[in-house]
Amino acid sequence: VGQAAALGKSMYIEDVPTGYINILSGLGSASPNYLFMITLKKEGEVKAVVELATFTPLKETTRKQLEEMAQVLVEQLN
Repeated sequence: VGQAAALGKSMYIEDVPTGYINILSGLGSASPNYLFMITLKKEGEVKAVVELATFTPLKETTRKQLEEMAQVLVEQLN
């Protein structure tokens, strides 16, 4: 997340190190295989980074849609 913020661009990681993060639910727990960090920028400045963890790969079109939705959200920030 810090690297995405420092670079000012989104990052997609396909080989998440074992034990990096664990997702818990009422059905059990598991480690994700993929991470997508989306930078939220307004007026050229990074305001936040959203980290999404998934078990299956995200298609490039899906990643682009998520980035577009994030931009809509950041425009609502003061």
